[in-house]
Amino acid sequence: MATVKRLLKPGGRIICQDYAYDRFDEQTACWLYQMQRLLFLSGHYDTDPATLPDEAASIGAMRAAWLPRSSEHHLNQYEEMMSALHGTYHEHYFGRHPELCVQVSGT
Repeated sequence: MATVKRLLKPGGRIICQDYAYDRFDEQTACWLYQMQRLLFLSGHYDTDPATLPDEAASIGAMRAAWLPRSSEHHLNQYEEMMSALHGTYHEHYFGRHPELCVQVSGT
């Protein structure tokens, strides 16, 4: 954060798009599974997310794999990122937007 603060011009703004990988809850896993499954069945997604015969089990497997796979990239958790930002900068705007829309499309 010190480097970012040093590089910003006086009055400059920082825009942080936090991935918040650690907030991947059951509802989010269901939504992601359903979107990927729909895209797969319509021929617009290469991998079938139905890895197990039971839909609930496939969703559970997706969720169980999410956190370890995401943490391999050494990303900060949501609270760590927000704490660092709030300790250094004044917040002008905060919004929650579905980052997983990008994940679903594979782009």
